[in-house]
Amino acid sequence: MNLLFILSFFSTAVVASAKSCPPPGSSDNQGRYSCNPAHQYPNGQMCRPINGCYFLETADGGNPFASPAPGPAPDCPPPGSSDNQGRYSCNPAHQYPNGQMCQLINGCYLLTTV
Repeated sequence: MNLLFILSFFSTAVVASAKSCPPPGSSDNQGRYSCNPAHQYPNGQMCRPINGCYFLETADGGNPFASPAPGPAPDCPPPGSSDNQGRYSCNPAHQYPNGQMCQLINGCYLLTTV
């Protein structure tokens, strides 16, 4: 009976912690970029767990984005889709081919050409 209570307590704690994490591809209120640990990121960036949430860090443990990093506005299309103007929403932690860059435009990360 005590073992069941302990397991129930810890599973509830893990679920509560995960619910407070920002979804991958967005920033938290400290400007840390939430990432997917199954992905590889460019320029020596690593997806590491910090207080139960995964955030992107540089090799020296720093935030790869200017702090506090501007996050996408709530009405931005999710990465991989287009906005109402046909602009492609992107993930600023990824690299894109053919000179394309993921830039913050009017509060949304959108793919642009250089």
